[in-house]
Amino acid sequence: FFFFFFFFVRGRGVVGKEGQTVWFLFCQLGVKEMANTVRRIVLESEEGDQFEVDYGVAIKSQIVADTLADLAENTKVVPLRRIKSAMLELVVKYCQYHYDAVRRKYREADIKKWDKEFVKIDKDVLLPLAEIAHQLLIQDLFDLTCKAIAGLIRGKKTEEIQELFGIVNDFTEDEKEEIRKKYAWMSNVIQQVDDS
Repeated sequence: FFFFFFFFVRGRGVVGKEGQTVWFLFCQLGVKEMANTVRRIVLESEEGDQFEVDYGVAIKSQIVADTLADLAENTKVVPLRRIKSAMLELVVKYCQYHYDAVRRKYREADIKKWDKEFVKIDKDVLLPLAEIAHQLLIQDLFDLTCKAIAGLIRGKKTEEIQELFGIVNDFTEDEKEEIRKKYAWMSNVIQQVDDS
């Protein structure tokens, strides 16, 4: 319909107020109407709190995208029963920013700066956020949180890492030595990552 109207009116040279062609006005109205009909999705947390977002924000999660693809077109609520509201709020904040960054063409430097500030959170929030990013298959968020976690442990001794994360070491000395031998090859990989 739009293309027919466009060519019909344009071909006739129909002119509106102040020299604007009618097809231009029609296009403006069409864009505004489309903006008002953007599909909205509600993400529901474990506690039942609801976060309404644009479809494009919701599908930053591959799990949500797959869920929406499997459900009816008019589905508006996606229950995320294993995700607490506080965590879902952070996920939505991240996805919304990155959705806007693409649409509004943010500079790469600004995005990196925002990401760096975003993960300056308590480790007790950062670790579950990484798990949720993995669970929801939001790869960019998962990579970002893992990088932040790696930054927390870089340069620390084993005992310091155990203390930082509340890990109890119950291995015997013989078991520790066996693990060191079995995974000796990983020290090269870790060194390469540290060097990059």
